[in-house]
Amino acid sequence: CRAPPEMNGARVNQHVSIIRPEAGLSGQFLEAFLLMPQIKKQLLNIAESGATRQAITKAQIEALVVPLPVKKEQHLFAERADCAAQCVKNAELHAVKADLMFRSLQHRAFTGTL
Repeated sequence: CRAPPEMNGARVNQHVSIIRPEAGLSGQFLEAFLLMPQIKKQLLNIAESGATRQAITKAQIEALVVPLPVKKEQHLFAERADCAAQCVKNAELHAVKADLMFRSLQHRAFTGTL
């Protein structure tokens, strides 16, 4: 997950890594890349290769190759990702409203007030 700027300076334990993107790489793009199913699978495979427990070392994280699209493409990606997230929020809101309306109709139907 991406941590908000106010979390800067927070401490983590040995089971958590802070990954800061290098200059020119958007944190939003990096997060989406790391959450891609094939990348998550790759990371899980790395973790399972440990001798004593599942873990990914700092060296393994640093060795991970992350594509670096030009700034314009990263910006376009961010715009589309934000738009998709807003669409999901809107759909969830409409689903809640539809459910409430259905419950109201159902209640009125069963109480004979429809």
